Amino acid sequence: MICEPKHCTGCGACANCCPTGCITMQPDEKGFLYPQIDETACIQCNLCRKTCPALAADGLYHAPNEHCYAAFNQDEQIRKISSSGGVFSAVADLIFQQDGIVFGAAFDEHFKVLHRYADRQTGVAAFRGSKYLQSEIGNSYQDCKQFLEQGRQVVFTGTPCQIAGLRKYLKKEYPNLLTIDFLCHGVPSYAVVRKYLDDFEKKYKSKIVSFSFRDKEHGHQWAHSCAVKATLQNGKTVASKYETLYFWKSFLDNIYLRDCCYDCQYTGIRRVSDLTIGDFWGIGEEIPFAYSTADGVSFLMINTERGQRCIEKCRLTIQQRTLEEAVKNNLTLQTSFPASANRERFFQNYKTTNFYKLVTSFHKKDMMIWHIKIFVNNLLGDKIYRALKKISGRKL
Repeated sequence: MICEPKHCTGCGACANCCPTGCITMQPDEKGFLYPQIDETACIQCNLCRKTCPALAADGLYHAPNEHCYAAFNQDEQIRKISSSGGVFSAVADLIFQQDGIVFGAAFDEHFKVLHRYADRQTGVAAFRGSKYLQSEIGNSYQDCKQFLEQGRQVVFTGTPCQIAGLRKYLKKEYPNLLTIDFLCHGVPSYAVVRKYLDDFEKKYKSKIVSFSFRDKEHGHQWAHSCAVKATLQNGKTVASKYETLYFWKSFLDNIYLRDCCYDCQYTGIRRVSDLTIGDFWGIGEEIPFAYSTADGVSFLMINTERGQRCIEKCRLTIQQRTLEEAVKNNLTLQTSFPASANRERFFQNYKTTNFYKLVTSFHKKDMMIWHIKIFVNNLLGDKIYRALKKISGRKL
């Protein structure tokens, strides 16, 4: 092993740096990617261990920033189709104006998430939207270095641990590289998400053509947009609040995150990227916010001068906010999340048990209460229901 499995993030830096290509990223029994070494091809150069950020990440952190911002794209259409405020798209547009390259994560035809790159011609539409599972880096670090060496402007987006992997792989700073990470709750494996999608297809008796974990349509405004939406091969669209329960409640219960996510070294305000983005949950609830939040507002932290120069040129509306406000509704700025007591039972049974039944078995009483809440919400409408929640102290 290169590092202890419980610390391995699956970033892929070891596989990208191996001079003989003897390291490949393979799924374990839970579906998480770990490096596998072909000992017959290994030349004992130890480069993988020197590159692994899990073994040494201290030199990657930027000085803590005591400021943060609320931000959103000035193009309302882009804002509507983004998970939060559309900051990523604004940065991508700026880089494309400089004939640059943007790296991001996109679904393939099987809804596996792969890291890819785009230029002005191919665009970044597939990179928009939160994917909520571990992406496969593949050879993205190698491709990124090649573009950097050519003098191209490059933006690389990913989880904080993937940005750490990239920077350890590159081994030096490039003035033409901008890195963006996001506020990460933790990553499930593709095997878990695929199981959910398989049982989703069985439930609705049709293959999924397109899928989104975060839907702003069908009455779901951004602040209430943790709603799955699927377009099926039979022509139907599923965007049900009932459907949303099963993935989201189990994800937020921390049942099936990667081992290292429960002790993540990249939480907090010390960041490894130039920019950090995410949802600015709860904005305006206590401190007034002058703009509409209906279509999404991004949390933005500027961690370097390079990031500052970039943001100054982007078509964004930004407003400085307090970190206290951001932390209150986004705890990943403080700490990682503890594993659910149901985690081991989930992984012992998820391959052979229907996803919906398994999640329900963990939350029998809560599931009944949540269904009642959804019924009342549908009956009263979102506006009245949210008003009642506020009056009742969020007990509804």
